[in-house]
Amino acid sequence: MKLFQGDSITIQVIKAFDLIPSDLNGLSDAYVTITNSLNEELNKTAVIKKSLNPQWDATFHYEIKENIDKVEFYFKVYDHDAFSKEDFLGECELSLLDENSLQYGAWYQQELDLNKVAKGRLTICFCIHKASAKQLR
Repeated sequence: MKLFQGDSITIQVIKAFDLIPSDLNGLSDAYVTITNSLNEELNKTAVIKKSLNPQWDATFHYEIKENIDKVEFYFKVYDHDAFSKEDFLGECELSLLDENSLQYGAWYQQELDLNKVAKGRLTICFCIHKASAKQLR
C-alpha cells in the first residue's frame, strides 16, 4: 500500500502493561513519546502516575505531505521525575505499509514488546485515512 499526499494516519496510544518499576514506591509515573520517519514534531502522552499498567487513550494525527511507500513510528516510554533525569522504561516501533493487507479506514490494534528493558508491552491502535477529493484540490 502506498500513501499519498493528503492521506493521514491516526495513532492511539492505548495502554502499557507490566512496565518495570522505576520509583522507590515500586511503581512508575509513565508517559510515551512518539516520533516518526516523516520528521514531524515529537508528540507526548500525559503522565500517568503510580502505575505499572498505565492507560492513556491518547490520540495523535499525522498528515502525509508527500507520496511515500512506508512510514515508521517510534515509541519511547519514560518515567517522569520532577527533580532528576527521566528514567527509560523501554521502546518499540511500528512500521506501516510493509504489507499490502492494510486498508483505508480500518482500525488495527498492535501489542508491541518494549525493547532494551526486561519486560513491558505497549498497546496502540492506528487507522489510515484516504485524502478526500476536497483535500486534493
